[in-house]
Amino acid sequence: MNFGTWIGLVVFFISLYILWQIKQLLLLLFTAIVLATSLNILVKTFQQRGIKRVNAVFLSMLLLILVTIGCVWIVIPPLLTSFKI
Repeated sequence: MNFGTWIGLVVFFISLYILWQIKQLLLLLFTAIVLATSLNILVKTFQQRGIKRVNAVFLSMLLLILVTIGCVWIVIPPLLTSFKI
């Protein structure tokens, strides 16, 4: 292996180390992108049904909040009873 290959290998491992250190940030960024894309698809679906974009965004956010509350409502009571709180 020549000098250029060694430099490339060292830079590759340094890059891997940096990515490993910021993995939580990258996971958060990926989650935000997936959520934004999903909500955009839902908004476009509402728009195709004749709802204005502002109302479609509001409806999508409301639906997201309701689904989140529903999931919490389903998960928390069994969790609390398992800890007997």
